[in-house]
Amino acid sequence: MVKIRFYVHDVTGGPNATVQEVAHAAVSSDYPSSFGTILVLDDVITAGPGLDSKELGKFQGIITSADMNVTAMANSLNVVFTSGEYKGSTLSIAGRNQILDRERHIAVVGGTGVFRFTRGYAVVRTYSSRVEDSVLYFVGELTIYTTFCPV
Repeated sequence: MVKIRFYVHDVTGGPNATVQEVAHAAVSSDYPSSFGTILVLDDVITAGPGLDSKELGKFQGIITSADMNVTAMANSLNVVFTSGEYKGSTLSIAGRNQILDRERHIAVVGGTGVFRFTRGYAVVRTYSSRVEDSVLYFVGELTIYTTFCPV
């Protein structure tokens, strides 16, 4: 087993947005959640919580609001390591993320490079969030527990 911790930086809105809405169901306003909304993201991941921390790669994929009653996302995401010890490897994460919960667990369902054939889980926590000039800046802390197969 290996434990990997990194930070994901979401920017929703503004000219440097890393999260974009690509679809919104016409029925979404009928529910207390954002049910039916589909977003794509291309977030930066770093070793520490600040954007000035060492960049490790990207957090890319699709998230869909898939619950009519609470804010919960169905995730299909990839961690793409572009530097550091795992450079050239990826991890695939899929599952439910009830984003208002303090701590969420999401399945690690596969990977490439040193993570091929991997299985495990990611513990997701909100590190910080703030709104500035109508732009949401969100930092998530991910701790991944998974198998490791050195090449």
